[in-house]
Amino acid sequence: MAENSSHATDIVCPPDAIANLTYKHDVAESFGYTRSELIYTAVFLPVLSLIGIVANGAFLFVVHRVPTMKTITNVYLVNVAIADILFLATIVTFKIIKLATSVVVSDVSGLGAALCIILFTIANVMRFASLGFISAVTWERFCAVCRPHSRRSTSTYAIIVSITIWTIAFVLSATIIPAYGKYITVCMIWPKTEKFADWPSEILVVGQVAPWASMYSNVVQTFPFFITFVINIYFYVRIIRGLDAAMMSRTWDGRRSEYDTALRGQTVRMLVVNGVAYFLCLALFQFLSLYKTIIILTKLQPVMTPRQGKILLDVARTLEYMNSVINPVIYTVMSRRYKEAFKTAFRWKQRTTKASRSRTLSNSTPVTTTQFLSRNRNTSL
Repeated sequence: MAENSSHATDIVCPPDAIANLTYKHDVAESFGYTRSELIYTAVFLPVLSLIGIVANGAFLFVVHRVPTMKTITNVYLVNVAIADILFLATIVTFKIIKLATSVVVSDVSGLGAALCIILFTIANVMRFASLGFISAVTWERFCAVCRPHSRRSTSTYAIIVSITIWTIAFVLSATIIPAYGKYITVCMIWPKTEKFADWPSEILVVGQVAPWASMYSNVVQTFPFFITFVINIYFYVRIIRGLDAAMMSRTWDGRRSEYDTALRGQTVRMLVVNGVAYFLCLALFQFLSLYKTIIILTKLQPVMTPRQGKILLDVARTLEYMNSVINPVIYTVMSRRYKEAFKTAFRWKQRTTKASRSRTLSNSTPVTTTQFLSRNRNTSL
């Protein structure tokens, strides 16, 4: 044991849990939030999350309110919306509490180990669930276009698939808890300047329980993504070809048949675009995870500097967050059917509100610790 002090406070810490930055002013500053990070975390992310939660909540309301929206496809899309809402709520909760309780980016002492594990696990469950349900939508549309007489398009089948996807998501998420299951208290010795006078003398940082845990986590999150990506691309091609064949052979008995075929094609294309947007938004994050796995396995020299890696990681996370926001936007922009359903649901809501107000008015009465911390600065949601 060694005795060290940070400003006026004497703290007893083991030697391997001390970060002495007394003469490393630039390094010490890198542990804090930059101006852009403060704006991103305190303003941009909460606004983005609020938009996403409201948009996905509106979609859930529309499906609940409009009878024609109660389809097998929408069973899966409802689950996607639920996963997106919970993912965004988890992310913004984690980021805001962390920002409000410490000036050090990697410090999670304001949340505590138990809450961190819960939030990380919920976020991972939602990631896996979204991947599964987007793939389920693709399969259901493939069956509808290319196998229209399939008996798998039933509500019972959709419920079984949904339960299976959630179960797999929980199991996979549980297996990667070791990647963020260890929490280490580190004693900080900051430079003797006024700027660092109120910085915490102790911080709690996220660590892995074993050296293999981080690599395993990257593999478990990356390979399902790339496998389902290839499978989905294959089915997208089959769906588009099937639609083209259907349009070529459609009947000319009347305008209604032509309209129905066009509407069906519009909806399917909307779902294909939604799926492609999903995979594109997540691709950068998954490529970075694959890159880290390759570096660990091969022990090659990284081709990116730590700063470049951090910038790319921030961009990748932003794209991932935006992915949870854009789904309802794609529905309403690309599909006349979904657009009309939104109009119907909210027109009905407005009429109900006005009628309720009228009744109310008429009836009312009155490694080294420093290196370790640098690596774990980006261990986050």
